[in-house]
Amino acid sequence: MVHIPNCFHAAPPLLLHVDVMIKPAPSPTLGRALKVVVLGGPRRLPGAKHTGWVHERAALERAQPPEADEVLLADEEGKLLEGLITNFAVIQGVLLTSLLCQR
Repeated sequence: MVHIPNCFHAAPPLLLHVDVMIKPAPSPTLGRALKVVVLGGPRRLPGAKHTGWVHERAALERAQPPEADEVLLADEEGKLLEGLITNFAVIQGVLLTSLLCQR
């Protein structure tokens, strides 16, 4: 816990709980197929930055099989939405990813 003194003295001190989520970068995967698993549905608030996602993501990472390189999220119809570490889009059946030179 981090204690932050209240400068206004009108309210009790503010206590914050700070979680740090740092994982080592995955090993390079160029030249080999990746193994992915679909484990989750859509995020509760995909358009907002919020602390609830930290807990949702941690649960997905704990459920990730050791042989899987990535966890994907899908909607109720099975359409892929996003990955925990990947950025991708599928437009009219074409998979789009970031260029290697942009990394």
